[in-house]
Amino acid sequence: MKRVLHLMCSVGIGTAFMLGLAVTQAHAAYVRGNPVTKVEIQPDGYLLIDVDGNFPVASTVCEDKAGARSRYPISDERTKAWLQIALESLRSRKFVVLNFDGVCDGGPGTLGHPIFTDFGIVP
Repeated sequence: MKRVLHLMCSVGIGTAFMLGLAVTQAHAAYVRGNPVTKVEIQPDGYLLIDVDGNFPVASTVCEDKAGARSRYPISDERTKAWLQIALESLRSRKFVVLNFDGVCDGGPGTLGHPIFTDFGIVP
């Protein structure tokens, strides 16, 4: 596995910058998306976001192109932070960047939404 350094902008009550190391996986892909157009907590407790247009990775990996689902449930602190970032993008129309790991939420294969493992606003 290859380690890469990335800078993500996290927006909540104020603007804070997080500097972190991400371990890329065989299927990991950072994708720049348009501004968020939809934010939803699904009945199963996961965050679903959608952007203007489709995520490029969604058209090649997962069949459901209407949004991306969080890897962790809303009870997880990472997902709570992603919810704040998504709402900020929705409000301000700022572009976002997501990391997809090549997994879909509909079970094996390409069924369902792509799952994101990292999310931020493009600085």
